[in-house]
Amino acid sequence: MRPLVPLTVLFSFIFSLVAASAPAERANCQFVLGFKALHDKIPTIVGDCLVDEHHNLQNEDGLQETIGPTGHGGLLVWRKADNWTAFTDGNRTWINGPFGLESRFNAQRFLWE
Repeated sequence: MRPLVPLTVLFSFIFSLVAASAPAERANCQFVLGFKALHDKIPTIVGDCLVDEHHNLQNEDGLQETIGPTGHGGLLVWRKADNWTAFTDGNRTWINGPFGLESRFNAQRFLWE
């Protein structure tokens, strides 16, 4: 039983380092422009940012991962093809489109999409 104590201490130490670094990493990212506007409309749904905005090199869409509403993650997307900003939690999508902010299930589409 003696060897378990050092492993428990080591695990606790590693967990505390990871837990302490996560808020610091989030504090370094920010929402800007359309992502900030969408976040500010539905902050509890989007959650905090995990990284700064980056771009898909193939279609030039803007992307930014977030904590999401349940802590399981979400994604902000600026679609270059139609210039709409959206957020998805993997099940639902909120789009800041031609009629303002609307939401739908991911398997659905609005008539204007």
